[in-house]
Amino acid sequence: NAEYMGSELKSNISALEQILVVKDDVGHQFEAADEQLRTLQKEKDALRNQLDVGAEFIISQDEKNFDLQKLVVALKASLAEKDDQICTLRRLLQESEDKRAVYHPAKDDPTDRRLAEYINRGDTKLRGLFVRESEGVYLLNGRKVYIKAENERIM
Repeated sequence: NAEYMGSELKSNISALEQILVVKDDVGHQFEAADEQLRTLQKEKDALRNQLDVGAEFIISQDEKNFDLQKLVVALKASLAEKDDQICTLRRLLQESEDKRAVYHPAKDDPTDRRLAEYINRGDTKLRGLFVRESEGVYLLNGRKVYIKAENERIM
């Protein structure tokens, strides 16, 4: 019986030794898993930090984009306003040229009326050159000239 008990004790000791080996192995696996968990936690923190930096960059770019869009809208409005001003100036210039393009005679001066007919019928370059000073007296390019009408002709 003592032999049986010794054999059983040896068997129990062997089983306990196997349990201790498994326990040590599980302990090592637990430590390795814990170390891996700490490494993954550090990587997660680094990724979160990179994500935060990326999010801040995107937000700042979005703000810059918004500011640029406001600037584009303002520049388009300014451009439209300048286009309107250019159109107005062109119209005024054309009206001024139209007024200047026709020589308007003094109503009580027959020589001036004949000169107006001649200038307004002929070369447009002459239209702005004659400036009436008095009856029959004109400035032509800064020089005083005398003109008279005889037999429907200008002399």
